[in-house]
Amino acid sequence: MLTENSKIKNSLRSLVIILGILVLVYIGISYCFIFFAPFIIAIILSSINEPIIVFLLKKFRIPRSTAAVISLIITVCVAALVITLIVMKVYYELIKLKGSLPQYIEAVSTLLTGYYDRASLFYYNLPENISSAFGSNLVKILPKVEGVISGLASSILESLTSIPKLALFITVTLLSSYFISSDRHTIINFLYRQFPKRYKKNISGIKSDTVSAILGYIKAQLILVSITFVEATLGFMIIGADYAVLMGFLTAMSDAVPVLGTNMIFLPWILWSLITGNFNMALGLTVVYILGIIIRQILEPRLVAYQTGLHPLAALIFMYTGFLIFGFSGLFIGPILLIFIKSLQSTGIISIWND
Repeated sequence: MLTENSKIKNSLRSLVIILGILVLVYIGISYCFIFFAPFIIAIILSSINEPIIVFLLKKFRIPRSTAAVISLIITVCVAALVITLIVMKVYYELIKLKGSLPQYIEAVSTLLTGYYDRASLFYYNLPENISSAFGSNLVKILPKVEGVISGLASSILESLTSIPKLALFITVTLLSSYFISSDRHTIINFLYRQFPKRYKKNISGIKSDTVSAILGYIKAQLILVSITFVEATLGFMIIGADYAVLMGFLTAMSDAVPVLGTNMIFLPWILWSLITGNFNMALGLTVVYILGIIIRQILEPRLVAYQTGLHPLAALIFMYTGFLIFGFSGLFIGPILLIFIKSLQSTGIISIWND
């Protein structure tokens, strides 16, 4: 009886801890994330730079602060180089697109003119009551379209005016990353001293398991995006699609968006090819699209399970729950929260299931 009571108490305690974590995460993301975002990114950047710093310390025996500066410069330069190469390639293909744009505009104009003539003929042949109802609904829709366009213009203007804020954000992030890397051990020791002795071992285990699993999850997603880029680019080249590298890059970026994924690129493109009568292109795009889905469905469960130790079904449940609670960002937060809960379970702080 005592054992049963203790099990119930442990389960209730575990549920209270998890609910507390959920409440804190919700408050933190909804109200506090904007204030701590540069420092969270700085922590991630510092963790990425740590292997470089360790290498420099062992190889050249320089001060840690110097190694932190060098590693940060290397990371920024590599990131800038990659971004520059991508931007140059995209710019080249956009210039190429600009040269072909008049032809596309003429083709679209001819197509739309044909559809407009058909729609006009259909509209004028409608009964009077239906055409008047259609016209009145159209009048109601136009202000909404105007509102969407003005909202888009306002968003563009706000983005332009937020450039100084972005510069400040980047500066604070880089400086924070330097200070965290430079005084890493001092900061970690200070944080450990704030916990009671009986929890220090558990905290170390949670940190190790959580960080490795989160990095594994990010690594799995990056591998999948890279595979999508290669598969899509090669597929576009084989079927003779224009701007293969640019479209492959956009397809890979869209693949990182949960739920929507590559549908954002392929479905409108396939539909447009069908409308314009380019059936060979539509067929080729469909093959590339289906092949990409098959490859991802085969690789994703194995990669996620291998890199994080999470079962794909459990990750999917937490992605969906995270989406319901936090919105779009919850698709990423859910699996990370599951990783943290799994770490609490493995260290014995909570006991929800039997391993």
